[in-house]
Amino acid sequence: NVRSLNNKSFLCHDFITLNNLDFFIITETWLPEGDDSALIEATPPDYTHLNQPRLSGKGGGVAAIFRNVFKCIPVSYNSYTSFDYLGFMVNSCDSIIIIIIYRPPKTNSVFIQEFAELVSYFITKHDRILILGDFNIHVFCPTHPLVNDFIETIDSLGLSQAVQVPTHNKGHTLDLVLHSGVTPQNVETKDICVSDHKAILFSAILSPQSFNHSAPV
Repeated sequence: NVRSLNNKSFLCHDFITLNNLDFFIITETWLPEGDDSALIEATPPDYTHLNQPRLSGKGGGVAAIFRNVFKCIPVSYNSYTSFDYLGFMVNSCDSIIIIIIYRPPKTNSVFIQEFAELVSYFITKHDRILILGDFNIHVFCPTHPLVNDFIETIDSLGLSQAVQVPTHNKGHTLDLVLHSGVTPQNVETKDICVSDHKAILFSAILSPQSFNHSAPV
């Protein structure tokens, strides 16, 4: 979560190159529709990007920057009011779906239903799925709103959650890596000083048929 890419594009660019990342996933880009200049600045040579701005109101927005060697095809199912999302298929022959989620912190009673609908659609069609993003749900605080319903939902969908440490400077785990059919490894957090959220780094084998290597994210 960068809380506006507009004044942090070069920090993100350097973070990608210094850590030799294959994928860099961004939430809260704050980019208006039709203006991706900051995203272009953040994208190193031999990389490309996908962008889904929030289409109404301010804030929000999600994006992905990734190496050109990965062929990423945008996919979508429906539009939702309770969260922003960007979905894409990585190397279609391997049938893995990555979905980036940003859920604003205000409690929305339809989030669980909308999230379950989106994930259910893709899980029925693909064996491997990664769902990454800022959910603004305090997953290790069961008395907080949405937590129990959310945990029950991801369990019922057959998803596991890989982040077991705080991702926010107030000590909460808000940024999650949900997965099915692909296993994140070497999960760690790093403060890159772009917002009150830390970056999550991990490796996962995304394309065993085509590349047979782990992709740092």
